[in-house]
Amino acid sequence: MATRQIKYSPSSVGRDPKNPLVDIHPDDSAWYFDQLVDWCDYISHAGQVKDEFLWDALQKRRPKHLHKGRNGPNSIVSVVTGLLANYIKNTATYGGCRISKKQMEDLEFVSNLFSAIDAERFPQIQFQQALFTQGGHTF
Repeated sequence: MATRQIKYSPSSVGRDPKNPLVDIHPDDSAWYFDQLVDWCDYISHAGQVKDEFLWDALQKRRPKHLHKGRNGPNSIVSVVTGLLANYIKNTATYGGCRISKKQMEDLEFVSNLFSAIDAERFPQIQFQQALFTQGGHTF
């Protein structure tokens, strides 16, 4: 199983000390965006094929595995599509990709599920805190 490490650094913004924001390294940001789009492509295909087991796994709310959102428990579909929307909005507003620690945990869970479905197409994601400064960012 392939693993993709995504580097991040603690963000200087954010209001929730229990769920701080992190900045994804610019070198990993484009890959992260492409991965979200690829997951959406797979979800769209699964919605058309409607394999009962797979479709249920993607849309089932998972309060024991994924963090609760504003409107209740999340599913794989809501995490992936929500993070894709956040990526687009954050990049347009702040010029970079910013996610929370809880979202990082959810992303790792989602990547494990997709990797179990198709390990050649979908690597597991592993986040790694960067250790040095480059261009004003700590990586």
